Order: sequence, then C-alpha cells, then structure tokens
Amino acid sequence: MSVSVFEPGMGQDESELARHNEYAGFVDYRNGLDRDFLASIPSRIEDENQEIRTQIDAGKVFVVNGPHHLVHTVDCTHVAHQFDREAQWRERAQAQVDGAHYSLGGPSGRVGRMPRLMSRVELESLTRYSTCAHCGPDVTHRVKNSVGSGRRVGRVGAFNAGHIGRQIESTDGEPLGHVVRVVQIHDSAGSRSIISTTTSDLEVDAEYKIWIVERKFAT
Repeated sequence: MSVSVFEPGMGQDESELARHNEYAGFVDYRNGLDRDFLASIPSRIEDENQEIRTQIDAGKVFVVNGPHHLVHTVDCTHVAHQFDREAQWRERAQAQVDGAHYSLGGPSGRVGRMPRLMSRVELESLTRYSTCAHCGPDVTHRVKNSVGSGRRVGRVGAFNAGHIGRQIESTDGEPLGHVVRVVQIHDSAGSRSIISTTTSDLEVDAEYKIWIVERKFAT
C-alpha cells in the first residue's frame, strides 16, 4: 500500500499525484480483501450451518427474536431466511462484487443474522416473551410479561395468596414453575407446606427456603 504525504507549499500537480497514488493503493488493498473474502465464503457457510445443527441437536429448538423476545419454532417460515446461510452470504458477495459499501459485520464476519436458538429451559427463564401467531410454538405462555425485577429467598411457611403466580426456584437454581396453590398445615406434628406449581407439587417443612422471583406473569 502506498503512503501519501501532503505538506504546506506543495504544488497542485504534486498534490493531485499524491491523491492518485493514495487511491491506487487503496484499490489494490481492497481488491486483495475482496479475493480473500470471496474465497472464504463456502467455509463460512459450512461453519454456520454446523453451528446451527449442533445447537438444534442439543435441544435448542426455539428461535427468539428482538428485544421483546418473539418466539418461533425452528421450521417457522417467518424465520426461514435466518437459517438460509447460503442466501445470506450470496447477497453479501454480490454487494461486494458490485462495489457497494459494506462492513465485515464485526469480529465474526457474519452477514445477516444467525438465528438465536434457545432450549425450553432457557426460554422459560426469560422474564418476558411472546409467541409467533403463525407457527404457534408449544410453550408455557402465549404472552409472558413481567412487572418488577429481582428475586429473594423466602420461607415456604410464609407463603400465602399473594404468592400465587410467582415463579419459584430451588436454592440451587432449579426452576420449579409458577405457584398455583398454597396449603399451610399446622398440627401436633409441626408445620408443613404444600406448594403446587405449574410443574409439580412440593410438600416440605415450613422452614424450607426457596427462591422467589419478584415478578408476576400474564398468560
């Protein structure tokens, strides 16, 4: 690549020559980038396709888009373009051949958007999501929306009607669903609690501690 130096007192012809040399150097440099870039496309496509297959095989079968987390199935036609990595790269290559302005898309060098894949557990841990009306994914909520944030450890013996709808987790982080019924039992044997959730029934000593997510969810 050439290096151009512009100095005070330089004549017009000298200035024009310097500009020409700088442009010529840039063209040579970009042409080199173009060749390397175009040659790398087949391997980039294969790498991205393999990444998608690996995630799906691992149980990540939901596509989650946008800041409000719109959920699709992996075979939904509304997100098919995200899975067609060849078409995405073909458009990018054509833009480069045509001399259109482009960028390498950050450190990954990807063009377009890779599908953001999640497992059911990952999806249900989100504080909000909504489902695509076209593919209708089979998830817990059609619309899940949160009010407030944070979580705290609570004693199940203190659970009451105000806990209905709360999401709870074990102290080691295992999701236990949303509370749908609370029974507090006090007798000669002591105090115990039966907490029914959307996934299971939990019968434990009233002093048992559990994570309470400080949110209620719309369904």
